[in-house]
Amino acid sequence: MKKFIIFALITLLTLSVLTACSGNHNNTANSGNNDGTESVINLYPDSDTSTSNDNNVTQPQGRVVNVTSPAFILSDRFINPIEQQTTVPDGFIGIYTAEEFDKIRLQRESKYILMANIDLTILDEWEAISSFSGILDGNGYTIKDNRHSSSVRGHSLFYSVRMGEIKNLGVDSNYTVEFSRSGSIETAGMINKAESAIIDNCYFSGSIEIIRPTGDNSSRLAVQAGGIVGVADSSIINNSYNDGNIVFNDGLNVAVYLGGIVGSSTDSRIVNCFNKGNLSAKGERNYIGGIVGEIRKDGNIVTGCYNEGVLTVDNNAGGIRIRDTSFNMSAVGGIAVLADFAEAEINNCYNAGNINVNENYGVVIATLRPNAGGIIFGSGTVNNSYNFGNITIETNGEHSLVYGIGGKTIINSYNFGELNGINNGGISGNFANIEFCYFLNNVENATPDGALFTNVKKLTAEQMKDKSSFVGFDFDDVWEMGNPDYPFPIFKSNY
Repeated sequence: MKKFIIFALITLLTLSVLTACSGNHNNTANSGNNDGTESVINLYPDSDTSTSNDNNVTQPQGRVVNVTSPAFILSDRFINPIEQQTTVPDGFIGIYTAEEFDKIRLQRESKYILMANIDLTILDEWEAISSFSGILDGNGYTIKDNRHSSSVRGHSLFYSVRMGEIKNLGVDSNYTVEFSRSGSIETAGMINKAESAIIDNCYFSGSIEIIRPTGDNSSRLAVQAGGIVGVADSSIINNSYNDGNIVFNDGLNVAVYLGGIVGSSTDSRIVNCFNKGNLSAKGERNYIGGIVGEIRKDGNIVTGCYNEGVLTVDNNAGGIRIRDTSFNMSAVGGIAVLADFAEAEINNCYNAGNINVNENYGVVIATLRPNAGGIIFGSGTVNNSYNFGNITIETNGEHSLVYGIGGKTIINSYNFGELNGINNGGISGNFANIEFCYFLNNVENATPDGALFTNVKKLTAEQMKDKSSFVGFDFDDVWEMGNPDYPFPIFKSNY
């Protein structure tokens, strides 16, 4: 049944997805010209610093991109510009106040449209709405809620959306979420659980801080948190972004899954989304992905997405603080982390955010295995993607894996980021299938075991500036060479 629902939902969204796919994902910014004229956009407006790699070539932290396509430029904070409706459409219920928004829970299958910005903090209490199956059109308005909550249902807008649709909605909030119970906890900027749902043209801005009461380390806990959705099952998240930081800093006996868009995903599609928020975790098992923190099972597809946020695991400690060393592992992916044996397709994505993992427990722990990949960590297929974020793992464990791209099958992709770990692979891990891929010569081999591949090459930074070095890349329809600030392959402006 879920497969049928997904097929139907994808069919309905095909036209909008194809339209959004025409944008160059290097062209995203807070301003731009919508008439197709050229704009100059700083992808890191808050930073003027840059770092140099071993080839003495500047790798900019504030990369400037010349934009010639009007597509995929943020206008009024939404990826797809919205012309706000001033009258309530037929069949919809207009929402003008926080009190009216609260009453959605009384008719959860109806169609609603926001007609004003909403501030939920004026309400004495807020409980996230459960089992919403209707349509909520944000109409380009935003909802704000800044509060500290110790209730499982007291945070986010929706506790669960089942076969419902949320679109054209912004959330500007600073959540502090406190939990002190065993089991699985889901939290997000917008929807804790999405089941066979559609989320289109939405954003979250602000912050999510997840804490536990001081001294409460008695029970094992799993935290799944995302900027838009905590847990997605058979859902579509389209044309949406996160600009909020997500932090979990007290993780004894805790497994943490943080994603810029989705915390944990099963059989879902994430299309044309991006993350600019910084994600940070301190647990015994940490999965962090710029777009998806954890991909579970098969059937997930991530297309046309990118990450610019810094992804951090910081478990530095002066002595052993973990109780079960077999439970300890950290995995970070610029786009996503895949659970054991899960398969996923990652297409046309890039990572620009640095990845930092620090796991030092005072003594050597043989089972300590912090790992990271520029695009993904785990099995999966990666096609037409690239990484230029730097990856650093510091650990006193005996094992760590760092991959420029990552995945089981990698095609037409490249890595320009610096890799600093115990076992480094310019592209991916041992036994990977790699075709027409390229990596910077700051590491020796495409995989840690030094396997040779016919169409995989180590290149200098100067060679990466030459289009002819990238044999197999489609420079007619997919790729073009960048500008002087980033003179390496990027996606075409009309791709």
